[in-house]
Amino acid sequence: EYSVRCVRGEKKILAVIPSKPESLEMARPHIDEHFSHFTVYQNHTYALTNKCVTWSIAKNLSKEFNSYPVKIEGNEENEFIANYFYNQLNDKINKVSGYTLRIGLTDLSSEGDWRWFDNSNPLFTNWALNGPNDYGSGEDFAEMIFKNKNPKKKLGTWNDGPGTSEFGNCKVTIFEWDYMVNWEDNNNNKIVSFNN
Repeated sequence: EYSVRCVRGEKKILAVIPSKPESLEMARPHIDEHFSHFTVYQNHTYALTNKCVTWSIAKNLSKEFNSYPVKIEGNEENEFIANYFYNQLNDKINKVSGYTLRIGLTDLSSEGDWRWFDNSNPLFTNWALNGPNDYGSGEDFAEMIFKNKNPKKKLGTWNDGPGTSEFGNCKVTIFEWDYMVNWEDNNNNKIVSFNN
């Protein structure tokens, strides 16, 4: 179990610190340099990368922060994620004609064999009509749609996005932790509530 330590008043995340004192050497500094827009659903924490990342960088962030690109396992979770991040990014989304965020599903290893980041088969999918279609020069990474000109591609549906290499195609990515990240100040006072 981990907690995020913050400086009271600044509300800036300084480090992810394991809750057990004997594990302090495993502290993960500067989580706020990599992630933002944290929320919790069903005891899992979700956040966005602060900037676009390649699949290779996403792998590195997963190791560094004990997390992974989101693995969506049901319609309720999908709707929660879509609505939460839509509301968080509403100003940005309204300024563009299309907006997507990468999720943890890919067929990079074998075309048409979609797997989650942990290599498991998806038990739930929410592809937009006619998807995935591997359009153009190849689309190997799943994205959640937040805005699209095509009325068949609705909020929360998925599209296979461009890219055929883990080192190319930089994209803002939704991450997940299998536990609730606790935000506390140095006096162990909770300063942020995730259940909004």
